[in-house]
Amino acid sequence: MSVFKCPGSDIVRYPRPENIPCPSCGEEVEIWSDEVEANCPACGKTVSRPMPSSCLQWCRHGRECVGPEKFERLKEWYRKRETAAGKDDSHPKTEVKPGEKCQ
Repeated sequence: MSVFKCPGSDIVRYPRPENIPCPSCGEEVEIWSDEVEANCPACGKTVSRPMPSSCLQWCRHGRECVGPEKFERLKEWYRKRETAAGKDDSHPKTEVKPGEKCQ
């Protein structure tokens, strides 16, 4: 039996490189779409890429969908972002069945 994969997780399951300008020096920093941050090769500062909200934050199938290592890394980053923003990161768990769309 195949496991349904949400289209919203494609950016993590099929990563691609993105060039993000370093806010300190302007140098382009390559950060893959399944990564949150990288160090600038020119100045050494940490550069973060914009991370949109994701179904990985609340879907109980997220671990199966993107794999445990990526899931834990991104879940921790979302937790830190929510804590820094003073928001509660708890969401109701919703089951998405094959053929259904994520909401």
